[in-house]
Amino acid sequence: VDRVVSAKTGVAAFVGLKPGTYAIAIYHDENGNNDFDQNFIGFPSEGYAFSNGAKAFFGPPDFVDAAFEVGPESTGITIPMTYW
Repeated sequence: VDRVVSAKTGVAAFVGLKPGTYAIAIYHDENGNNDFDQNFIGFPSEGYAFSNGAKAFFGPPDFVDAAFEVGPESTGITIPMTYW
């Protein structure tokens, strides 16, 4: 995976994926500790997102909710981050 982050925009390129159904979960490790930080109640304290606009309710969404298709002509998707 190649990834670049600048001006609050991140880009990741997944090269050579076979056609199929995929889902992506991402988080912004704002403090660089390699953990997805949460507050004492369990709400995220760092940005996160799931493909297909899937929403998290007391845990990650089901695969089917975040799933998208990759085909021979696929060019990319946009995944907006959620910050509390």
